Formats: sequence, C-alpha cells, structure tokens
Amino acid sequence: MESVLYKPAAQNYLDIDSDDDFHLIEVTDAEYFKDYKLILTFDNGVIKLVDLKDRIDGEIFEPLKDIEYFKRVKVDPELGTICWPNEADFAPDTLYAIGELL
Repeated sequence: MESVLYKPAAQNYLDIDSDDDFHLIEVTDAEYFKDYKLILTFDNGVIKLVDLKDRIDGEIFEPLKDIEYFKRVKVDPELGTICWPNEADFAPDTLYAIGELL
C-alpha cells in the first residue's frame, strides 16, 4: 500500500512504498492552467492545482510576475521540481502542500 506522510519537523512530504523505503515527493509533469496556476503531477500519481500568485516574491521570482515568462515553466528531472529559465524554482514538498487535489 502506498501513502504520503507529512513529516512536521522537516516540513517534507515523504512517499513510502511497500518496502518502507522513503523518498521526497517529486514533480514529474507541469502544465500551465491560467493566471499563476499550474497543474502538477507528482511521482506518487497525485495531480494538484497549484496557485503560486502569492508566492512570487523576491528578486529571483521577479521575472515570473510577467505571465508570459511564468508560462515558460518546466520540470527539471534532476531537481524533481518545476523551474524557469532564470533558475527560479519551488521545493516540491511546498508545491504538494499548497496544491488542491484534482
């Protein structure tokens, strides 16, 4: 049986498989939805709608305020999360936590 656990001390979402192996949740697919919202697929099969409007703050995220630039989101398989050409990214566990289940 597969489940997702929240580890409060580290603020990480962990995926536990039947062998009791742990790994951090990763983003495997990203699709622009509208405004500052993305549809993200995670490596445990969960799909969530994530609104980043209130999280685009700080120098690295400034270019993302331009919606056309925001749409250039991609998944970096090495990082296991979404990123943009300027190397801005969000932690996958944060995305999982704030996302609405679809």
